[in-house]
Amino acid sequence: MGGNGKTSLAREVAFQCLQDEGHAPRFDAVVLVSDKDNPGTTNHSTVLDTIARTLGYPGFTQLAHDEKQYEVEHMLRRQKVLLIIDNAETITDGALDFIKICFDFRTAFCVSAKFGSYAARNMFP
Repeated sequence: MGGNGKTSLAREVAFQCLQDEGHAPRFDAVVLVSDKDNPGTTNHSTVLDTIARTLGYPGFTQLAHDEKQYEVEHMLRRQKVLLIIDNAETITDGALDFIKICFDFRTAFCVSAKFGSYAARNMFP
């Protein structure tokens, strides 16, 4: 169900986690991946590209897919990152599987998905 403020809540969490004061956990960076403006266009490659650009490595977007994933995984192991996946129900390929792999890194997640969607059922079974 849309219109309940999931995106606004995710943005506020991101803002709070980048502040030096307050009670929210502190992160080195926050990466927001959203499919809201163009539903169905977010995939594994665009998730990797967004992470690379946000963390200051735009050149990684030009790498072959496997090398790009390796470099992004390496970055996520070195930094404490909050990865926000907004509108996860519209992600169509292995991006959600990649995100599950990231649980072994220093990465925390905030995922918004419409109740009952594939992402909501399978992201955190």
